[in-house]
Amino acid sequence: MILARHVRATGRRGECRGVPAIPAFGWGNEKLLKNIFKRFSRLGIKLVSGILLFLNSVAFLGLMVVRGAKLGKYDIIVIPSISVNFGNSVYVPDILRRRHKGKRILFIIPWDKGSGLNTATGSIFPDVDIWFFKLLMARFTLLGKKIAMPPPNVADGVLRKIFLRLVPILAPQTQILNWREAQSTPIPGELKALSESDPDSRYWDLGVHCWLQRNVTAPKLVLEEEKRLLISKRLAAARRAAGRGEGSKLCVFYSSWFDVGPLHCRKTSPPDSYVPAFRHLVERGYQVMMTGEQEMSPAYRREFGGMAVDADSLGVDKKSYLVFAGTEADFFIGDPGGGNVLPSINDIPLMVFNAYVLGGNVHGACIFPKKAMDQDNRELSLEDIVGLRDVITPPADLKFYENTEEDILEAVISFVEEIEGREQVDERLFLGEIFPDKFDYVASRVRLSKAYVRQYCPGLVPVNDGFQEKVSAENAC
Repeated sequence: MILARHVRATGRRGECRGVPAIPAFGWGNEKLLKNIFKRFSRLGIKLVSGILLFLNSVAFLGLMVVRGAKLGKYDIIVIPSISVNFGNSVYVPDILRRRHKGKRILFIIPWDKGSGLNTATGSIFPDVDIWFFKLLMARFTLLGKKIAMPPPNVADGVLRKIFLRLVPILAPQTQILNWREAQSTPIPGELKALSESDPDSRYWDLGVHCWLQRNVTAPKLVLEEEKRLLISKRLAAARRAAGRGEGSKLCVFYSSWFDVGPLHCRKTSPPDSYVPAFRHLVERGYQVMMTGEQEMSPAYRREFGGMAVDADSLGVDKKSYLVFAGTEADFFIGDPGGGNVLPSINDIPLMVFNAYVLGGNVHGACIFPKKAMDQDNRELSLEDIVGLRDVITPPADLKFYENTEEDILEAVISFVEEIEGREQVDERLFLGEIFPDKFDYVASRVRLSKAYVRQYCPGLVPVNDGFQEKVSAENAC
């Protein structure tokens, strides 16, 4: 009652003696609430992370105890690491089995749904065992930040400690390697001088892997027979539904996607850009297995019917489908990225589009580089582009253009002619011949597409110390 009279008399609130002021709800309060929310969120994240970390530790300890008797049969065991992606979860075991041929090797790889690993690869190596350990991990976005509970580096450290305590007891004669040691490969003698003269190469380990693939034989990677037969039957049924015979060959298509931002150089061609090339492949009897992160438009998918398929259209497990496509296809076309690792290991011919940078990280690939322009609207030469091969984020004033429909079609036609034996591979177009001082090019045996040379470098002539152009200035590469 007193407060009501005071308000009527003064028109102000909260100034009555003995009555606390009631501040208006404004920015200061919102900021305070936000800070409180952040503080409780951090506490909650720490609490949940601790619980999940404890559960993961118990589960991993149980795995080590249950399978402890088997650990002693291995000559080499690689320490668990969470800092693993799909690509190196495949090519690092391949490196190690070629380096230590005849030895029994085990990899223990933690994973969760957000890690990008494909657990179907766990049984595809005839000469390497891989144990995938499933982590209890929560991943989400909070206030614009990506959160993982528990943090991968913390989980990594705890699992490593458990491993290092138990394995020397359970398998005292076994050699233990961490992931870095497993990935680090001594440079072969014939490449040492070249590696020393090209010290800035970022791809020396991948280059050595390519050299190993070429010089040290290893069994092919193969999906489990039951899953392999199922997918083969579904592919045959899709071909019959499309009115095709039983004799179709397989092409695996991989479409990657990069958030442009500072990686504008890695933007790739939309899947619909491959439609003319798909038509050519289907006309020649090839069935296309679609993989990757981008989808072709539904209208085009309907046009190809059962001659352009994916895991959903076949009704099969996606992880198994991806392994089958990468190990069974007759050849590969598509973007750079993890999708070309399996075909490369199995010596499947590869045609890689939107190649940037021109790192020789795919054994024997035929590549079609991206067109690039500088700030003066001048097209970069092949030598200029090669000069950027060790630059992850190129200058912002350089513009990169993804390969066009015409580029892709001409390159696929030329590539298929080589695969089918109607054209010879031009040895002069291997980047190691054009740039004999570049370690990764010599090691990997990557070559330029004939279609690229016809379009952008029609006068390219390799010489001993690089290359020279025998064309007019307007046609110069």
